[in-house]
Amino acid sequence: MPRRGAGRAWNRLPNAAVASLSEARAMIKLFDLGAGGLWCCPQSGGGDGVTFTVLQCNAHIACGLRVRAVRQSNGCFAFESSGEHSDQVNVRLRKNSSMTHAQTAFANAAFRGTGAKPAEVRVGLTTTKEGELGKVGIDPLSTKDAEGGLAGASSPCVYCRACGPCVVAMYCPDLVAVL
Repeated sequence: MPRRGAGRAWNRLPNAAVASLSEARAMIKLFDLGAGGLWCCPQSGGGDGVTFTVLQCNAHIACGLRVRAVRQSNGCFAFESSGEHSDQVNVRLRKNSSMTHAQTAFANAAFRGTGAKPAEVRVGLTTTKEGELGKVGIDPLSTKDAEGGLAGASSPCVYCRACGPCVVAMYCPDLVAVL
């Protein structure tokens, strides 16, 4: 019986091979390839969890671009791609998502931690900003803010009649102002 995905034409990507499947999956999620780093598991299956893993572009609706990591004879995992992007841009994570990709990313960054207290929101945003600066090669301490945290990592000030100051009030119908 042929392996899943054997009917597709897979092209080798020029990335270095990695030693484990978990490293390979994490590396695929960092690939751009026109997907902006938005990857999901395809409906047909995301691999067998031992010899290969497959991720599909989630930046476009019904996108045909897939990337996989396949174990080679030396035990390392090499990367391959197949298919092309579709024309329609996917603004939401899933069909029934209430928030767009940007709103979901902001909410995830803001609520990273144990709750939604203002200090915890600031810590979550600072941690995200620190990771972004680290990827670019900038020392996070060089952009330290005078009040603590990092410059550019502050949350927007939002006030809502129903719930008072809150981070996700932008989705509330009683929104008064965004400062």
